[in-house]
Amino acid sequence: MGGHSSTFQRLRTGIGLVAGSMLVGAVVAGPLASADQASAHASDTGRDTAAELINKPYAPGTVNIDASALASGGGTVKVVSNPDAGFTSASVTASTEGDLVDVVGTRTKPVAASSMVNTFTVDVANGDSDTSTSALTAEATSSDGISTVSATLKASDASGTVRSITDQVWATDFDGVTLVSETGEQDLRLQKVSHLESAGTVDAPTATALRRKIQGATGSTMAAAAAPCADVCVSGTIEWTDSAGGTHPVPFAPVQIRDDETPPLGVDSELVTTVTTGLDGTYSATVDNDDGPGQGNRDVFVRVLAAGEDFSVGGQFIESPVQSEVPSGTELTVDLTANNTDDNNTAFSLQNAMYLGTQYLDTRVPGGLRFLDVVYPDPEGSFYDGEDLHVLSLDRFDWDVMLHEYGHFVANQLDIENNPGGDHSSADNLSVSRESKEIGVPLAFGEGWPTYFAVSLLQIQGAADLGVPNAGDSKYQDTEDQVITDDLEEGGTLGEDNEFTVMSVLWDLYDTPEDGLDKVALGDKVVFDRLVAGGEDDPGTLSDAYRLIGLGGAGDVNPVSCVFSGQNVAPRLADPKVTSVGKDDKIPTFTWDAGNGGDFPNDSFVVELRDATGNKLIESSEPLDDTNYKPSAAQWLSALRKSDGTLRVAVVGTQTAEPVTGPYRSCMTDIDVKPIADAGGPYSGTTAKAVSLDASVSVVPGGTIASYEWDFDGDGTYDQTTTKSTTTNVYSEPFDGKIKVRITAGAPTMKSSRLALAKEGDTDVAEADVKIVSAPPPSTSTPPSTSNPPSSNNNPPSSNNNPPSSNNNPPSSNNNPPSDNGPVATAAPRPVVKPVVVPVAKPVAVTPLPLARTGTGPLGLLLAAAGLLLGGLALQTVRRRRRT
Repeated sequence: MGGHSSTFQRLRTGIGLVAGSMLVGAVVAGPLASADQASAHASDTGRDTAAELINKPYAPGTVNIDASALASGGGTVKVVSNPDAGFTSASVTASTEGDLVDVVGTRTKPVAASSMVNTFTVDVANGDSDTSTSALTAEATSSDGISTVSATLKASDASGTVRSITDQVWATDFDGVTLVSETGEQDLRLQKVSHLESAGTVDAPTATALRRKIQGATGSTMAAAAAPCADVCVSGTIEWTDSAGGTHPVPFAPVQIRDDETPPLGVDSELVTTVTTGLDGTYSATVDNDDGPGQGNRDVFVRVLAAGEDFSVGGQFIESPVQSEVPSGTELTVDLTANNTDDNNTAFSLQNAMYLGTQYLDTRVPGGLRFLDVVYPDPEGSFYDGEDLHVLSLDRFDWDVMLHEYGHFVANQLDIENNPGGDHSSADNLSVSRESKEIGVPLAFGEGWPTYFAVSLLQIQGAADLGVPNAGDSKYQDTEDQVITDDLEEGGTLGEDNEFTVMSVLWDLYDTPEDGLDKVALGDKVVFDRLVAGGEDDPGTLSDAYRLIGLGGAGDVNPVSCVFSGQNVAPRLADPKVTSVGKDDKIPTFTWDAGNGGDFPNDSFVVELRDATGNKLIESSEPLDDTNYKPSAAQWLSALRKSDGTLRVAVVGTQTAEPVTGPYRSCMTDIDVKPIADAGGPYSGTTAKAVSLDASVSVVPGGTIASYEWDFDGDGTYDQTTTKSTTTNVYSEPFDGKIKVRITAGAPTMKSSRLALAKEGDTDVAEADVKIVSAPPPSTSTPPSTSNPPSSNNNPPSSNNNPPSSNNNPPSSNNNPPSDNGPVATAAPRPVVKPVVVPVAKPVAVTPLPLARTGTGPLGLLLAAAGLLLGGLALQTVRRRRRT
């Protein structure tokens, strides 16, 4: 994990570690040479130095034991403690385990807020007094008599949780000398051998044999029996022991069948063949029995490497004793069980963890990644330095820690992080503690993703079924140098620049259990593939991851957004206390928590009103810097009408400080939309004439309208029911008031188990103004008479040949009696008869006959006179008819 720089360089006491490492390299180089060469040439862009990566997440700071004074016989150790900012009540405690060392005096001392050195007195007892060569060589290869000195820094974080971190050294008194190792017990035993060699107690070949015994020592059983095997058949089972004492098969580890070559026994050997254990830890091999001219039969032993196809753990191995002069036709059964104390044995715990990690990666990255060397044990801590993976001795059983560091390697190789490295703690907003958002946000993602990767892959690979303590659950656990149990299922709340929040968000996107706002289970493949598929647009921050994982419409990815809201990264809408709404209901005011924390909460927001799918944006606010918003009446009604039954409300939040992160969309709030009646109008008209009424703007969002009921006079009684949205009504009297229309919802047009649609039978009422006035009375006046056309002046002149008027009418009678002052009776007047106007026909033009040019004869003149006479008579007849 990334972390604090060392206060001072750790000391590797003695030459045992160096000599031992050289031997391990020589022993293992043969079978792994090609892989090592590939590793050596692999390019990497990781962190520059291990010193940047010593601190672990969750640790309250750093603690470091300087045991140089103890090694020189001074009887004291210096403990340098450096609590992180934000932690309080810090103290450091010195403790010992074993019979040969003990803390004298005060064991716990307070630590100031800054780096502080405390000194503790440690008493180292003398070892066995037997100084014979045989006794010393036996003691050198044994872990008996090795004790530990530990220093533990404890402090409380802001929540009051006590965090701790421990440093440890191994010490013993051997042949009158105090030996101390900061690496592990194996290194201390190798130091014993180096001491014997430098003192001349043993020669170089014997020292080499002793070192090989230390490096390969383990529990073993060996049995030889005659078998139908032409040569030598070797088989057995390889197991390792966990922290609780349970045993497990060593999966797919290289098993070397070797032939011991030279006296003294164990100095040199020949690799005869290599096979691999199966998933159940079993192996079998057949080797020839040719030990060379004059050498007799083979001297067989088995060596098992803490390695896999894609990795090697510290060059560590375990091996069996030598079975000398094995006759042909022998079935040799060799079972080995790695213990849970010696470093070369506990390396097989890490081998199993790495096997699971590389197997998982093979399912996600075709062909896997390059070969990886694991340096174990490394006193500097557990970290990935850009080339190799380093594991602290006290992380031997902490698979979460081991695979977190492997996650750094994977992220680096796949370019799915942009981790700046340096100090970090899961309890901090790293933008605050590192005084830079530009550092804090990518650092949180760069540390949070590897933890998610480790915990999830162990669950996916079925580690819980193996019965290995603390493996395969939802927790990140560190058990020896720290005591940490953090459950990713519980979630974080500090925001995008907090590594625990990052790992918890990714976990909730992956996992199956649904709780709170976590209603999604994308699975590890989707999460992994979408992050890796970013290509050049790789996810250096949680903001990038949100964009890559949340592919699709806003409604489709709402479950993803809900996880981000639940972990306080995206805004979180408060409950508007409204489950359904109609057009006449009060428009709610929406409020929300901003999301993100520390000094960089989200600070720019847009409220979205979306349709029932969530994928269609209907209305939205302008950018806001406040955390409440009330839509306008026009926006609200528009959104209700277009909602398709459910109005989905979301808030999109952005953190605008450079580098800008987001936007993050909140988990949507769903509001059921009731039917919306609209009576149209206003209407006007006259009595006795049909008025057209139109309610076609009415809508049942997400449903249908089964009926329209019409109340034409607003008296509450519905006068007509139609299935169409229009109708007419004739008012017999003037009316100035309201009409009402009541709509009833029919069957929904869409089905959804998630959306709340209008129910069949739901109703809504709307009204509109109507004004009806009296119709005007019909007209009773006589229409004006039509004027005669003007007389034509083309009539022929009147004839004077009309007969004279007759004077033969009888004279009026004067014989009436005289008046008696009473009314005088008079004759009733005749009705006036309008003259019939007969249109005068236009005279027909008569073309005169042409006269002969030769003159007019008597006959012609006679005919002309007759024509004139007849014409005159005809004209006179016409005039008489007019007078009558």
